[in-house]
Amino acid sequence: MRHGPDLEHCPVPGGHARILWTLPVTTAEIEFRRHHGHEALEQLFEEAEIIPTDPFRTSVA
Repeated sequence: MRHGPDLEHCPVPGGHARILWTLPVTTAEIEFRRHHGHEALEQLFEEAEIIPTDPFRTSVA
């Protein structure tokens, strides 16, 4: 499930809301992103079907 611009910018009565969130990442995931880019890391997250709220999740990289 992708959470891209359609989720980030949500129309609401009288304007819009911008939804931002943070995702804890491992050192290996940061390095992977540096070498392969954000989209590639996001793809790994999707393939692994991570639970973003799990503080004990396994690294995908």
